Amino acid sequence: MSRLDNLRKLKDELNITISGKVDFKNPCVFVANHSCLMDIFYLPIAINIPMIDLISPKLIYKNDLPRKKMVNDNLYCMPIEAHGGSTYSELCINSATQFLNVGISVGIFPEGVYLPGNNIYRGRTGASRILYRACRDKDISLVPVAIDVSGLENDLDFYSIDSRHIDIKILPAIDYKGFYSDFISSNDYDKRNKALHEPIDLAMESIAYSLGRKYIDDYVPLFERNGIMFSDGQIIPKENINDYNNILRYKNDLQERVKVLKREISSLK
Repeated sequence: MSRLDNLRKLKDELNITISGKVDFKNPCVFVANHSCLMDIFYLPIAINIPMIDLISPKLIYKNDLPRKKMVNDNLYCMPIEAHGGSTYSELCINSATQFLNVGISVGIFPEGVYLPGNNIYRGRTGASRILYRACRDKDISLVPVAIDVSGLENDLDFYSIDSRHIDIKILPAIDYKGFYSDFISSNDYDKRNKALHEPIDLAMESIAYSLGRKYIDDYVPLFERNGIMFSDGQIIPKENINDYNNILRYKNDLQERVKVLKREISSLK
């Protein structure tokens, strides 16, 4: 069975309602709010095509075997590293763009972290950076997805099936073309930064509106990490992450994972 088959089987065990639809003639960047760990499964379940889930490296690589197995058995996932500075985030963004370039959609959680409460927060710009790089050569759609999980408790880190109801709404695509035009036509840092933020801000605002929640125009603080995690589960401390050999190793790991996932997804067509 493929990972997509496993994910569809997982869907049958959930109390889940999905509304809205996507015209899949274009690859998409799906952006979703993030209330709990299980969102990383709910998003691709709702989309129901092979897509790349951009998630924390810790979820993919950490040698917590039950969770690692569940993640890698069900998800076509790539790491999006937010704690290694611009070098590592660029490597992850470039890897994600490679999937869009061959027509494979990606999903991302721009808030960057899940936390208690019903508010929706401003999204970081990784999603628009991926989008803008890919749309140079291909038509890409930017699609918000609103995830509402009933009865969330304090433990948001669970990765098991229970009776909670999950209501997922696939919302209308965001028209970002004007923002992209501003981004590529300006040399002014502030204007370019604004153009990066605007499509993701609109997407997160539309998610908040659809869920009837308050939108907070500010970032959720990221949890501090003492280093970054590599594909074997090893953590490289912060003081060593900019060592050339570590950067090269991380890049090679990403490229190998890209090859494996492209091959797996291609075999499904």
